[in-house]
This record gives sequence, structure tokens and C-alpha cells, in this order.
Amino acid sequence: MKDILKKYKKHKTFTNIGIVVTSLVLAIWFNLFLIDGSNLGNSMKASVLETKIKNNRADIYWEYSENTIKVFSSKNMNNVKNLSLSFTYNPVNVEIISKTSDSAEIIELSNENGINTIVLNYNQEKNILKNDTILSIYSKKTENISEQLNIFNANFTDTTSENFLLSTSGITF
Repeated sequence: MKDILKKYKKHKTFTNIGIVVTSLVLAIWFNLFLIDGSNLGNSMKASVLETKIKNNRADIYWEYSENTIKVFSSKNMNNVKNLSLSFTYNPVNVEIISKTSDSAEIIELSNENGINTIVLNYNQEKNILKNDTILSIYSKKTENISEQLNIFNANFTDTTSENFLLSTSGITF
């Protein structure tokens, strides 16, 4: 009877050691070959601090700070004659107070409930550089809850009357 119990305990110990060693080898292999350096590994990482932040911004993007929403360019745009954009928001909670631009005349084409279309006309051709402020929108929220503001159509026309479509993004504020 003793021999069977000793044999069982020995077999159980070897099985447990085998499982631990196999797990350790697989974990090291997985870490070395998948997680470190590959695109699959970067997207599989669980720690936010370890991931490499790639900030792919749209051609036109928003930034928000204290009731001011600014529209920026992430690309250089040359010889701009006019720039048009349409954006949506929640009219129940968000009130657009005013829109300003440093170098363009703002023409409001439509301002329906939650959908606003504007055109920025430049008196002279304008080179908009990367990270230039294109437009500032002053807003007020009636309730302090999270809201979305999305540009769904943006394009610019240059001095040769060629129209260029721009990629857009939204913001939660």
C-alpha cells in the first residue's frame, strides 16, 4: 500500500512541476515574441502606461477648454480661399454662443437644431499651417454632463477653385 501512495505523490509532484515549467516557458515565449515590438503585441498590452501612444489626428480636429472649443488643423493647407464645415451637437444641453476666427469672415449657411454649417471666407489666400487655430466656438452647457460635438463634413477650396475634402473628428466635452 505504501508503494502506491509514494508513487502517486511522486507522480503528482512531477505533474505539478511540469505544469509550472511549461507555463513559465510559454509566458516567457509569449512576452518575448509577441508582446515586445510587434503591432499585435502593442494592441494586446493590458497596461496603459506601456503602450506607445499614437496620436493620429484628423485633418481638422477639436480641442476643448473652459467653454471654448477650438478647431485646429493637423495638416498644412496652402492657398486656402474658403473653408466650410458642418458639425452636430445636442441643442438641448449645448448652446453655441458665438464663433470667431482671427483671419476669416464667418458665414453661417444654416443653423438648425443641432446642425450648424459655416463657411470661413479668407479675404486673401491663406496658408493654414499645422496646429493653427482655424475657428473658436464659445459654448455653454445647461447641465454638466458629457456631450459630443462632431464635424461631419469639411472641405476647403484653394485659389485655383479646386476643392479638397478633409478628414474630421469629434470631441467629448
